[in-house]
Amino acid sequence: SLIANRLEAEQMLQLFVIFAVIVAGYGIVQHFTGLDLAKQLVGKPAALDPFWFGRQEGFRTKGFHPSGITYAHNLLFPLSIISAWVFAPTVSWKQQLLLVGGWAVMILALLFSLTRGVWVAYIAVLFLLGIIRGGKVSLGVAGGIVLLGGLLFSAGAGVQERAWKAFDLKENLGRSQIWLANWDMAKDRPLFGWGYGNYRKFRDPYYQRYPKADHSGHAHNSFLQITVDSGLVGLAAFLAFFVVLLRTGWQAYRL
Repeated sequence: SLIANRLEAEQMLQLFVIFAVIVAGYGIVQHFTGLDLAKQLVGKPAALDPFWFGRQEGFRTKGFHPSGITYAHNLLFPLSIISAWVFAPTVSWKQQLLLVGGWAVMILALLFSLTRGVWVAYIAVLFLLGIIRGGKVSLGVAGGIVLLGGLLFSAGAGVQERAWKAFDLKENLGRSQIWLANWDMAKDRPLFGWGYGNYRKFRDPYYQRYPKADHSGHAHNSFLQITVDSGLVGLAAFLAFFVVLLRTGWQAYRL
């Protein structure tokens, strides 16, 4: 193992969270200014997506990643760690204040990424944290959800509109059409799928059935994409991996 003991593991997680907060701070600056260091430092023009709500409100935060979606998915891990860390019994109130500050920075960066799936995933993380820890932690988690809502409604009209559109069936028609196209692909090769790397080769006839699908790059759902690529066999292996991961994590927590 590359990690010799628990102390090294804790130090690594601390550095992980610290750098995540720094990158999130850069992401907030990126949202307001359009700064794209990943491109500009190598002499390329900035490649940020402006908010698409009919007004120039800012740019979609992506950190040093290719897209806001990729950044948000990666941000979920340190955000989950800092959320659990702030409620650790050995943390002093001064440390808690620092952790809450870092948490707020990462939350704003997450909101500016406009990635609603990760918004929902993080709320699920908070609920699970409250259920597992119980007691005062549940009250703290409830307070965190209230604070999250406050940040959501103070982050700008574009972020709010992005959130409300999650409940607009007309706005999400394109997403449902993507799912239907990929469901058809999965049904045609249910056991082993179409094979990794073959998606673009075989997808077009299926998307032609659903012309209102707003993009065809992927299934817009990880479980469905895995089923398309590797069938029910691959999906079962993927779910088994998660079961082992969660069981190992639970055993470590109980220790």
